[in-house]
Amino acid sequence: MTSPGLPSAPGLLSNPLPERRQARIHSSLLWTAAAALLLLAGFLVREHMSTLRMVQQQGLPLASEVAELDRRLEILTQQTQALDLTGDIVGGAEEEDLRLFVLPAGGESARTIAVFTAVVDAWRAGGTVKDVAPITVGAPERATVAGADPLVRRTVRMALRMRNENLADFSALLCLAGLLTVEDAITPDGRKELLAISETGNPEQITSLKRFLSTGLLPYLRDPLAAEERLLAAFPTDALTAFLRMFERTPLIRDGMAFARGPVGTVLLTEKLWPLPFLTVSSLDVEEEEEGWVRVEVELMLYGQTRNVP
Repeated sequence: MTSPGLPSAPGLLSNPLPERRQARIHSSLLWTAAAALLLLAGFLVREHMSTLRMVQQQGLPLASEVAELDRRLEILTQQTQALDLTGDIVGGAEEEDLRLFVLPAGGESARTIAVFTAVVDAWRAGGTVKDVAPITVGAPERATVAGADPLVRRTVRMALRMRNENLADFSALLCLAGLLTVEDAITPDGRKELLAISETGNPEQITSLKRFLSTGLLPYLRDPLAAEERLLAAFPTDALTAFLRMFERTPLIRDGMAFARGPVGTVLLTEKLWPLPFLTVSSLDVEEEEEGWVRVEVELMLYGQTRNVP
């Protein structure tokens, strides 16, 4: 007797093959789904790694730049702190020399006359100058110089005959007039290069660089080795050595060394006439004469501070 609603085919309930087939199909479907999920997961992992590498490639250079900026900021902070400790001492001396000698109140002319008198006397002792006309100095007048406080100026005129070989010293004297320290003789690009070199060493040694730049120009021109050795001891780098050698070969320093080590430079140092007043050349006439003599006529502008000037 069969149950209602069931197939009447004999042996259908007793045969287990259809159930096993269904189990195998179900298992296959599960494995297929799992494989598909694994493939999808692998694809997503690869995409994630690719994105991560892209972020790293873009982010690491930026991170390194930020680190470099932070490093330079720290160095500059240390340099500034070190300079603050010595700035008042060095800067105060320079300011005093500038006020008294380079830009005196009212464009005081006595020191300028003393300088040229000492130079002429040194040449006269060597027999290389003659026919020196009196030096004339005009009254002070207001002057406007770009980037500077209001100044006054005086017109200075002189004429003399000298040996042709003295022209180099005379030219060096005019070029050095108004320069106080080594820093005054270095170009702005040169100062930037020196600061960059200083960042490669101990930042606190920036005071050594400041002292080098504050060295009196005439003593440096007469003996650069002492000041340079102190600086190289603080920053022993090939870059600094190369910079100093190049600096010594610039026309101003090369000609200035020959001038400073000669009789004129010696007189200026022994007579304490350095630093020189700030002068600019308005006109310079050089006329060749016989037997190696030249006649020189020069008009200069002597500058000073406006204090006590009507």
